[in-house]
Amino acid sequence: MAVIWRLLGYLTPYRRRVAAGMGAATLITLVSLIPPYLAGYLIDEVIRPVQSGVLTAARGSAVAWIAVASMAIVFLVRQAGALVRLRMMTVLGEFVARDLRTQLYEHLQTLSLSFYSRKKTGSIITRVSSDTDRLWDFLAFGVVDVSLSVVMLVGLGAVLISLDWQLGLVMTIPVPVLCWWIFRHGERINPRNVDVTKEFNRIHHLWTSFWPALMLAVHATTVAVWVFAIPRLLGGDNGVGPTLSAGTFVSFLLYTTMFVAPIEVIGQMARTMNRATSSAHRVFEVLDTEPEIVEVVEPLRLDPVRGKVVFDNVSFGYDGIRQVLRGVSFEVEPGEIIGLVGPSGGGKTTVVNLIARFYDTTGGTVSIDGIDIRELEIGHYRRQIGMVLQEPYLFHGTVVENVRYGLPEASLSEVVEASKAANAHDFICRLEHGYDTVVGERGQTLSGGERQRISIARAILHDPRILILDEATSSVDTETERKIQEALDRLVAGRTVFAIAHRLSTLHKASRLFVMEDGRLVECGTHRELLESSIGTYRRLYLMQKELK
Repeated sequence: MAVIWRLLGYLTPYRRRVAAGMGAATLITLVSLIPPYLAGYLIDEVIRPVQSGVLTAARGSAVAWIAVASMAIVFLVRQAGALVRLRMMTVLGEFVARDLRTQLYEHLQTLSLSFYSRKKTGSIITRVSSDTDRLWDFLAFGVVDVSLSVVMLVGLGAVLISLDWQLGLVMTIPVPVLCWWIFRHGERINPRNVDVTKEFNRIHHLWTSFWPALMLAVHATTVAVWVFAIPRLLGGDNGVGPTLSAGTFVSFLLYTTMFVAPIEVIGQMARTMNRATSSAHRVFEVLDTEPEIVEVVEPLRLDPVRGKVVFDNVSFGYDGIRQVLRGVSFEVEPGEIIGLVGPSGGGKTTVVNLIARFYDTTGGTVSIDGIDIRELEIGHYRRQIGMVLQEPYLFHGTVVENVRYGLPEASLSEVVEASKAANAHDFICRLEHGYDTVVGERGQTLSGGERQRISIARAILHDPRILILDEATSSVDTETERKIQEALDRLVAGRTVFAIAHRLSTLHKASRLFVMEDGRLVECGTHRELLESSIGTYRRLYLMQKELK
């Protein structure tokens, strides 16, 4: 129940709307109790007295029409209340869903990369969309419906006992038992939501077996009312006349039919609440996840970043057990171009992840311009980092929107200049609508080389101080590689660059090469210096690639 109370807390900002919706629903409940009473009154106080001559037809007719008019007013008030309730609670549900999604989205931006490496994309999307929709339905209608069903049951019980306490007890005594039965049934179903795939058929078997039994128990109370009422309506053989009037019994029957609806709502709510609880657990699991990358209380800003990067005896493991980096130390001056090479799994990508502070080291320190990276304001620092990845991500939007992604306020002329520098302007102009051409999700309407050049244009426009290149020219033909390489040569000028590459020929302009193997920095030097080593890892990789050509 704790998760439900937490969920209800999202209604607090809209307490006035909740009060209006609950007030309208309460009004509906109260006025719904009036028509059965009027029906019994007409039979006992109007129809039977007129038929027996105790009351004149004119007088009876006047009273009857007043009662009918009262019923009409009741129905009008009830429908007006239903309209108010529907409008209030529907919009309320949208507001709550919006708040939940906004909070989820904002929180997801703060979570570390390690969170996304553990969670599937589909699972995250489900929590932001489907689960919040389910909670919207529960908060907008489920909570109100159950609350009012309880009020209806209490009101009906009070009215029935006031009409005839004996028959009233026949109807009301089973209600707590039925509610307890519903609660226990909900407890049996709830654990089955843990693994819906395996228990799907069992859940439906439990539900379809329970619901007919519950309805049978409800209707059995109606039969019991007839059993107890008939002798009192007809009178006994001992000369005692009827002790229950026909009008009271008609009112009683009408009230008993109203008993079924709130019990059905409460019964259905057991299922709805279980589903909402499961969704709430999944949503709150994300909201309760603490970011692993957190800022210090008073973070520092480097404005601008110069680009000096120092690793001091850095160790790191993604799972806290296996070390991916082991005692890595190096110093990179501003403006240097560093090529990261080595066998797969050597730790190259981990190095750039730590530079971008996607993860924190488990040992040692990473410093930027002489300041521990953990002391820097994360957002401000990352805005001065550019990344061109092997698989660039383009959004569904126009070319100009994709180039502007890192700098939304850039003018069209600045976008064009960046695209020219990235060797992208010519092919963009050949598109159907030029810079206003809409590219598909992930840029599927463009070739791999075109997507890469737009990604480079984005980085040039962003003008980062530290640039990370990850296999930026892989999987393209020779001519496209030449154009991309020309664009990269313009991009790297004046920046500190870390370039990961398996094709060693792409690192001809690197200031130094860092050779990573088994989580260690095993070699460091220029291309010529490393080739002079007769047993070095770099020399071995270079000769292997040369033989494959």
